[in-house]
Amino acid sequence: MCIFSIDDKSFPIIKTKLKGELTSDSLNEFFNMLLSLYDKNKKFYLIVDICEISNPSIKDSYKLVKFIKEIKKKNPQYLKKSILILNDSYILKKLMGFAFKITSPAAPLYLYWKKMNEMNVNNNTIQEIFETQNDKFQQILP
Repeated sequence: MCIFSIDDKSFPIIKTKLKGELTSDSLNEFFNMLLSLYDKNKKFYLIVDICEISNPSIKDSYKLVKFIKEIKKKNPQYLKKSILILNDSYILKKLMGFAFKITSPAAPLYLYWKKMNEMNVNNNTIQEIFETQNDKFQQILP
């Protein structure tokens, strides 16, 4: 079962990490947690590390599309930017490509495709990497 953690100590920066086998229930729980961030009525930035999940599927990509369409309806839009850390894998690239051909993100999205030897890339270091090596990110705009 997939579990996720959330670190909001640096609000408005929210750091989340998903680990384990991705299930429909755990994905729904994660999306509900993200939706609850809108209850604060304050802008926020999201950093999500999904490098330790297993078994992502096309069905999960479709759920992501539905979730993005739901948060795009939020007015005002409090999500200002997202950074997603993913393993540099063919399957994940195809799944993300599928999702973002169907819909655009609600806010600027930056994908960091983490290589196997990049042990120091995580939720705590990604902002500095973003600020100093922005060319390493795939940008997807709303």
